[in-house]
Amino acid sequence: MADKSKIERTGERPKHWGLRLDAFRKRYELSNYALASLTGNRISRSTFQRLCIGQHQKADGMVRHIVAEYLRRFLIERGVTPFQTEKEVCEVVCDDNNQKEESQPVLTQRTSLPKPAQVFFGLKRDPFTGDPRHRSEVFTTPQMDRIAAQLEDAVNYQNFVCLIGDIGAGKSMQKRRLVQTCLDSNEKMRVLWPEFFNMERVHAGSISSFVLREFGQRAPSDLVARAGRMKTLLASLSEEGVSVALGFDECHRLHPNLLTALKNFWELGSGGYDRYLGLVLFGQPRFELTLRQPEFREITERLDIIRMPTLAKRDDAWNYITHRVKIAGGNAEKLFDKSSIESLSSIAATPLALGNLANAALLKAHELNEKKVVKGILTAAGLVEDRDEPGVRGIRKRA
Repeated sequence: MADKSKIERTGERPKHWGLRLDAFRKRYELSNYALASLTGNRISRSTFQRLCIGQHQKADGMVRHIVAEYLRRFLIERGVTPFQTEKEVCEVVCDDNNQKEESQPVLTQRTSLPKPAQVFFGLKRDPFTGDPRHRSEVFTTPQMDRIAAQLEDAVNYQNFVCLIGDIGAGKSMQKRRLVQTCLDSNEKMRVLWPEFFNMERVHAGSISSFVLREFGQRAPSDLVARAGRMKTLLASLSEEGVSVALGFDECHRLHPNLLTALKNFWELGSGGYDRYLGLVLFGQPRFELTLRQPEFREITERLDIIRMPTLAKRDDAWNYITHRVKIAGGNAEKLFDKSSIESLSSIAATPLALGNLANAALLKAHELNEKKVVKGILTAAGLVEDRDEPGVRGIRKRA
């Protein structure tokens, strides 16, 4: 408490993130009860009481991730911009070493379901590890289908787009859908994926050489001649009805010089209405922070940002679980109580994270010889807060 009083006098940034949470709570006129309600009581009022006076919590890392996710949702619902939202969330949960990992949605440990557990639950394979082996195994929603259509349009109509999503949100699956669409187009759609070992050394000339080689042409050593040959090539392909785009994975890692040069590639055209090259980027949310820098203003004003949805929308998480379990030869209703999936999706709403948590819950159920995952299994596995923790009971008695 003395530390808290000192902070209030001096205006220093509190070292304990719970005290910074307390400042956030006061700024938005939230009680500890209101904070608990924001999380659907996944984090209890008593836990927030202790956090807001600077007490360390058991499983602090997981609690911090969960709080970050719900503060993010709270701010977005209030109309705060994505950039300002990330800034405010990081102000609460990021430590002074400027590490921003704590502000990211929950990153779960990779969890596989071993064969004995698969047999116990009547499954033919692990439902939540491994990529789809066929188009029919891909989980999708109407919103994900719209994103796939936007990426396809970027190739066909030479748009400049970036798909932003957290780790495990499904960006790679959208890329695979786009690649498959191109393969099915009889070479009328081409997306070229430049891959270099050291992206910091890649420049516009490297990309031009790559494009020419992809179409079996020699790249002149003179940069001006190289650019001219690439433009002639793309013009010829456009006349033949072939749509071409450049695709970049992990665009948040691109060198600033290359990022700036992308605008020049996108503007390649006839000089009239025809463009010759689309651009499709895939990256993590921190790429939006990069785009806020003044030197990238010309990129920001031309780039269409598409954001990957989470599974937080009503029934999306349950539908994902149902789909994956069915592919593995099981029935989700026999393996999971629906409310347990709602609890897990409130903590981790990306397909990857939700699948890892679902497998962790199944492992605990197998250990306890239980055929169905219910909320008590989640508590036993340490996936949700234990409300019967002695410290919690003690604070309730004093409250």
